[in-house]
Amino acid sequence: MALLRNVLSKEAYYLLPHHTFGRRVGAVDSLIEGEDISKLHAVIEWRDEQWWLRDISRNGCWLNEQRLSDPQPLHCGQIIRFGSQPEHQLQVEESDAPRPLLLGMNAQSSTQAISDYHLLPDDVAPQAALFYCPQRQSWVLETLTEANTNDTGSQQRIISHEEILHVGEHCWRLHDSTPELATVDVSTTSPTIDSIHWIFRLSLDEEHVFLQLKHKRKLKKLGERSHHYLLVHLARLHFLHQQEDIDPDNCGWIDMDTLSREIGIDVNHLNIQVFRARKQISEALPPSFQVGSMLQRRRGQLRFLCPQLTIHKGEQIELSSDSCVA
Repeated sequence: MALLRNVLSKEAYYLLPHHTFGRRVGAVDSLIEGEDISKLHAVIEWRDEQWWLRDISRNGCWLNEQRLSDPQPLHCGQIIRFGSQPEHQLQVEESDAPRPLLLGMNAQSSTQAISDYHLLPDDVAPQAALFYCPQRQSWVLETLTEANTNDTGSQQRIISHEEILHVGEHCWRLHDSTPELATVDVSTTSPTIDSIHWIFRLSLDEEHVFLQLKHKRKLKKLGERSHHYLLVHLARLHFLHQQEDIDPDNCGWIDMDTLSREIGIDVNHLNIQVFRARKQISEALPPSFQVGSMLQRRRGQLRFLCPQLTIHKGEQIELSSDSCVA
């Protein structure tokens, strides 16, 4: 992330990938007031893997007391001054690449960078999950506890840039500084559901479940996690529905309450396991892979799509996608 801090007031400015400064209310990302400040005074933007400062004002910008004539790269420790007044001096405190943040708004809530699947207030005792939904092109907050949830077993709402979110006694403000991704040929570079081979290895008593992902001859070991058993259970159900000739649109779906009873955990814990699975897989695969298309939800139900699948139990192969009905 990139952070500027006012030298005198100590006010923090967390930068967006294209961040504007000036005195025009509603037209700039950071408001700077003063007679010598232009309506649109300066732009700081992320390009070529670094931050650049560009002056678009009448009264000038200074970087380490040198007036800008051309855009200049920014580095930690530098002092930016807008116009002539000392109260408009900002120091570059951090200059990492832009990424979305949760800005802590009270003593219980620390500022933190967020991943595509982020459990709140922490991974140990999560009450909610914040995740990025590519279909909506927005961040979604989902409650993981039964309290205040709807009949889907969860409660979702879209969270916009600068919006406040509360989780228990914690309070954050979303700073959505996700950079725009360059266009790539996803047809040849990105994994899809059909191109990933899911390899599960279970102990005979099914107390231990290990998962590996194989894509284009590369093997990714995800180790042993409790949520891997959830994926195995859903994979077995999908296989059974295929054998029963259920149509693909309805294949593999199970009610959350039924699933909760079958694997012996409550719905709250089940929701947490779903997000832990999504988080682990999203971190293991390229960002272009849409985890939500694999572990799917619909009204009160869940399913797991894994066309290429092998489940080993002990030394035997329990089932393989090679034997699945097409």
